[in-house]
Amino acid sequence: MRAARRPTVLLAVLLQSVAVYGNFLLEVQVLHFSNSDSDCGPVDECDVYIDGMCLDPQSGETGQECSLAASTDDLDLYKGLPMTGNLSASSQPWPVHFRLRIVVMDFDLTTLDDHIEDVVVLESLNTSSEFSEEMDYRNTPDGRITLSMRFRVRCSGGYEGPHCDCLPQNDDVSGHYSCREDRGISCLPGYTNTSNLCRQQDYCIGAVCHSNGTCVSNPTSYTCEQAHQEQSGESRSSVPGAVIGAIVAGLLVALLLCAVVVIVIIVCIVLRKKKVAT
Repeated sequence: MRAARRPTVLLAVLLQSVAVYGNFLLEVQVLHFSNSDSDCGPVDECDVYIDGMCLDPQSGETGQECSLAASTDDLDLYKGLPMTGNLSASSQPWPVHFRLRIVVMDFDLTTLDDHIEDVVVLESLNTSSEFSEEMDYRNTPDGRITLSMRFRVRCSGGYEGPHCDCLPQNDDVSGHYSCREDRGISCLPGYTNTSNLCRQQDYCIGAVCHSNGTCVSNPTSYTCEQAHQEQSGESRSSVPGAVIGAIVAGLLVALLLCAVVVIVIIVCIVLRKKKVAT
């Protein structure tokens, strides 16, 4: 015989992982249920409740049941919908393809509660702010219990991505990147090299490569790659950006000196002509 259970008011089952590898929130909303056999014994009708839920990836790679989450909270469906229950998930990323086993029991006042059956849900669900469509779930065509449910999964704890396993970073230790929908990362402005979590500074920011050169950021500086058309095809030569800047500065200084020399010569010629004239 069960001990008295606390009342519940809304059914939306929450699963949340709280670990390094991912963080997600799964909401399971039971909207309706039906019991084809309402007579569970000689003394009373079936008082259906959910005795627990078990969450696993469909692949079964973990080799154990309830590898993502398990709950023993009682959800008293016979008291009327909606109602609320909670599950805490283990430290795993969202698997997308999941298996949810729901244990359905009959509450008896005078005897031990009876196990009616387990309802197993096999679904694929992407992260979204919207609930999935409502669907009926029953183990077999002649199963006794039918649950009408819908689901929603969202990343939490700052995690992003389709599996809620990417945590954006912006520091020199963890990297400087945002998360992409394809499970990759994108470097923040001013940083490069995704293979190193965008820890490398992008020296091409603000750099100018002349003659249509292509800037390539290196660990400590940048280079400008120039393309040359030769008989053997296109070859590439790397010219340091600092060298290009020095060459341009040298040309400007040379032009300025030439201009000064020309002006001095002109002034000397004019003064000499005036002296001869006098």
